[in-house]
Amino acid sequence: MNDEEWLTNRAIVHRLRVRYAETDKAGIVYHANFLIWFHEARDAAFRAWAEDATRKRYKWSGHFQEIVARGRAIGSDSLEEAGYRFLVVDTSCHHVSPARYGDELDITVVPRRTNVAKLMFGYKVLNAKTGRRLAEGNTASVIINPAGQMLVRMPAEFAWIFGEFPADSEPAAKAYAR
Repeated sequence: MNDEEWLTNRAIVHRLRVRYAETDKAGIVYHANFLIWFHEARDAAFRAWAEDATRKRYKWSGHFQEIVARGRAIGSDSLEEAGYRFLVVDTSCHHVSPARYGDELDITVVPRRTNVAKLMFGYKVLNAKTGRRLAEGNTASVIINPAGQMLVRMPAEFAWIFGEFPADSEPAAKAYAR
């Protein structure tokens, strides 16, 4: 396996409708809103991946186990509650065609597997009705641990994002160590 690879089998599609407040006077979406939608879609993907892990009887470790036991979804908020912080170090968005007020959009999120402590995602935005490609982009965030230190290696607790579930459902720390 390469040190980095796009995990298209982990793609999640998040649908949203363009709100009036997200457009300019011509009814066209203001360009910066695509980055906000990337974040919203990424949070939806975190929840979907965590639900998948729970269905597969993944043994959550530490604080994650407490969050799941309380019936809460795992998203950016609960990852931060567990003490992790995410510093955005790179974003890109290539705009192809405009989105307009009222359009339904499908935003596909694909994680990029890497051994370094960086969460990398690719995004594709399509008009849900026409299938027209509107934008594509990427985000990358480094991970800061609960002690406030920037991590070098991906924390074992994040294996579920990449669909790595130990066969015997042992905690991820052993399964993800490389």
